[in-house]
Amino acid sequence: EAVTDQEALRMDLYNRSLCLYGAWGTNLILEKFRQNLPFEIFADRIIADGAYEGSKLRIALCLPNPMNPQKGMSIYTAQTTEAMKGSNAINHGHADWYVSTSELEVLGSGLFKHKDDRWGF
Repeated sequence: EAVTDQEALRMDLYNRSLCLYGAWGTNLILEKFRQNLPFEIFADRIIADGAYEGSKLRIALCLPNPMNPQKGMSIYTAQTTEAMKGSNAINHGHADWYVSTSELEVLGSGLFKHKDDRWGF
């Protein structure tokens, strides 16, 4: 079921697997979960397992749903809406996350570490 972020805010998302798609700062559900996410996005870099410098970067990852860890959550986001184009065009294999450029160059990828109910790089 595809819904807008505004519609999703009015829904009970507890028993759902989520796929969040949208540029950083434009998706209200991403904003709602922002403090639970193990990465940060700035105009000139993405901070994940390290700092990735650039202005047309995006990140894709899979994590547990913050409201129900028995359900999953995939996120496709970028610094800008323009950088979102082709975000799901990369074959990431078994990686939990990857940072890439708008030109589909993978800059970093890997598996998450899980400690004390926190997921991190």
